[in-house]
Amino acid sequence: MALSTLAESAFGSLIYLCADASGTNPAEVAELRDFNYAVSAKREDTSVHNASAPWETGIVTQLKFGPVEFEVNYRPSEATHGDETGVTAVMVARAERTWQIHESDETTVVEFNAHVVNKKHTRRVAGVRIGAFTLDGTGQPDFSAAA
Repeated sequence: MALSTLAESAFGSLIYLCADASGTNPAEVAELRDFNYAVSAKREDTSVHNASAPWETGIVTQLKFGPVEFEVNYRPSEATHGDETGVTAVMVARAERTWQIHESDETTVVEFNAHVVNKKHTRRVAGVRIGAFTLDGTGQPDFSAAA
């Protein structure tokens, strides 16, 4: 049974998996369905607790990129999915890799390093396996990488 579909990847946006943590040989993750990512800040409370200053104050101490979550129409034989060279192999190896998000405008690229920290499979419809992956970013992303 063929598991490939004709779905358009995440409204034209793409995710690339690089061969290492230095960004070499990016390969498009096949059959991308949907993705999202977050950028967050750790905030420390600096409030002075007295009656004359009842308002909370704080500072941002650290920034974090991730998680990045994405779904694919999972095909174990697909090079970017499977357990030899794909996302599954990267997770099992506990390896840090460079990843790229190419937005649908074809000029915006976000490049970041991350570990694969979660893999989940579902079967919502007969004949289609869905693989959901979570990446945990490490270090500073490049929000203006060259396309």
